Amino acid sequence: MMDKELKEAKKSIKKTRKLLTFLVGLLSVLLFTIVALVIWAIIQEQKTPTNFAECVLDKDAKILQSYPEQCVADGKSFTNPNQKVVQAEPPQEELSSDAWLLYIPDDESYTVKLVDGWNYESYAVQKGGKETLVSCMGGCQEYKQSNPAQLVNKTGRYSGNANVVITYGADPVLLASYMPANDIPLKNGEVAKKYVYNDGSQTTYLYVVKGKQTTVTVQYTQDNTQSSSTELIEEMVSTIAVD
Repeated sequence: MMDKELKEAKKSIKKTRKLLTFLVGLLSVLLFTIVALVIWAIIQEQKTPTNFAECVLDKDAKILQSYPEQCVADGKSFTNPNQKVVQAEPPQEELSSDAWLLYIPDDESYTVKLVDGWNYESYAVQKGGKETLVSCMGGCQEYKQSNPAQLVNKTGRYSGNANVVITYGADPVLLASYMPANDIPLKNGEVAKKYVYNDGSQTTYLYVVKGKQTTVTVQYTQDNTQSSSTELIEEMVSTIAVD
């Protein structure tokens, strides 16, 4: 009885050993396969181009007939970094005052072409009854409702808050805070003197055109938080002609 049980135990141990040997062999094959696949993937990844220079060296790559050149390999496309398309800038329209309205005060002391599309009002508020031309947002409604005499300061000049004020007569009184800037060439060959003052919230530009009999002064004021219209203003200033 003891011998029979011993034989059965030996057979069971042999079967277990065979099974373990098979499992170990199977795991070894699986592990070897996984390692081989990983190594193969790494090699393939190293062979796959990552830029144009590597792509052109790939024997299976295709170079497209385009500009810039494009190289296609393994479903990926690479552009030649040494070939760049320069986009031509669209031509900018030249600012021209040719079609602007010509303004002449009653006494014909000067002429100026007014920026197209802006609203203007004229007042005889200077000493001697000379016209002051103003332009402001919203059609200058506050000035229409004001007494012109209230818009005159101690120098006899307009003192409202319009964006643009054109006066003429005597030379303007320049405050020390006004800094000289580059002259503005006029279309008649003369120049306008330019002065600038910034108080932190607003910038004021003063343009002075001197003639033999009178001086034309253009004052332009803008909030520093708003876009500047100095290009338009200076085109307008350039059209001033004084006797």
